[in-house]
Amino acid sequence: MKKDILGIVLAHGKAREAVARHETLWKPMCRSLVYFTPVDDRLLLPGRVEYSVGKSQAYSADTNLRCREALRFAAMTAAEYVLLFEYDSFILPTPGVDARPPAPGEVLATRCSDPYNTRFQGKSFLTFPQLWHRESLELLVDAMDNIALDAEGGFTDRYIGYATEKAGLTVVPVPPALEYSKNHITAEDLGVAEKRIRAGARWIHGVKDENIFAALLKAAA
Repeated sequence: MKKDILGIVLAHGKAREAVARHETLWKPMCRSLVYFTPVDDRLLLPGRVEYSVGKSQAYSADTNLRCREALRFAAMTAAEYVLLFEYDSFILPTPGVDARPPAPGEVLATRCSDPYNTRFQGKSFLTFPQLWHRESLELLVDAMDNIALDAEGGFTDRYIGYATEKAGLTVVPVPPALEYSKNHITAEDLGVAEKRIRAGARWIHGVKDENIFAALLKAAA
């Protein structure tokens, strides 16, 4: 993966310990990291660049607002690529071949199709991490500016997926063998997660607990 990467992390103060753990994996991949948090639940970790937008309210217009403004910030930088993380996602070190970087108009992410769920306007959603070509973000944010802030019930992955469709962007799927994603990886999932990682999975989402993090790092080694 190329090195001209800006890392954007969507986080909140209650996830402070997870952020401190996971940034040991984020930092080597990015030339810099910027955190976006709610105004009433900030990280306040020394030495970090942090911007706060919207209030802490799960699955809300504030959640979408924070996501949109984080991506607007990223789109205005000089970085060629932008890695978008939620605090519980990361990419494990890869000894072999990784997924190819996206071109302008593309995003590299795990797309989950859900075409028959009439609760949402979009037909799919994108899980984290996501690797964007910065030029793609310009089109994405333009689309977001024309979508209601409470769209998709405030689910960030749904909101991004819907905006990607509206912007006409192409999702380049992370190869299934390279990813493992759940909303929350628990002890019950650990056996499967470790097996997938030993087989080569590196794009991981849903790690909220210290013991799970330690076990997955061990499996990757």
